[in-house]
Amino acid sequence: MNKCKLIIFSVLLSLFSCKGGSQNDLQNSIIQFTSYMNNKNIKVNDLIHKNVGIIFIYGRAGGPCFAYNKLDSITFNEKYYIEKWIPYWWAEKLIEFQFNDEVVVQKRNTDPFECETIYQNGVFDVLDSNKNILSEEIKTMLGIEEYSEIRTLLETDYGKYKQIERYTHRIVFTSKENNLIFICHFFLDNGKYYVYLIDFWTCDCSA
Repeated sequence: MNKCKLIIFSVLLSLFSCKGGSQNDLQNSIIQFTSYMNNKNIKVNDLIHKNVGIIFIYGRAGGPCFAYNKLDSITFNEKYYIEKWIPYWWAEKLIEFQFNDEVVVQKRNTDPFECETIYQNGVFDVLDSNKNILSEEIKTMLGIEEYSEIRTLLETDYGKYKQIERYTHRIVFTSKENNLIFICHFFLDNGKYYVYLIDFWTCDCSA
């Protein structure tokens, strides 16, 4: 590793710390998140890290990879997302999704669904490699000529999100009754959990 890359990696390490943070802390943050989302409360943005923002990933028509889009905040105005190039159907889902009032986080090794088939109801902290989905997809983009013009940006994002994923929990909400799936990622920084990614890609059967 050359000196320049070593310095960048050291800075990334200093930005995010896994100090503190228990399973109860994670569950409490998830309860806060679901309550704010159900009540359309902009306090949900207290759970978004100011240096990371909130990333949306979703299918991109005709493209070899998914699209990812970083915003500074969550709002409950569909027009805001459309102006930021988030497809309107995902904006609607984000705004209209209703979470269960009771949140009990269970651990699973894999996602509790495949495409539109839900295997288990509840809220799950999923331990599989999908928690690295963002950095892995950016790594794929780095090898595709189509993305050569934004290679420097992709390299920066790859290092940043690879570091964050070291402290990431992939949280999956499912409801068989309503045929609903919602996926978001939380990461730990200095004893507090933040939501930083909403995954519309994995549960999109058309992707």
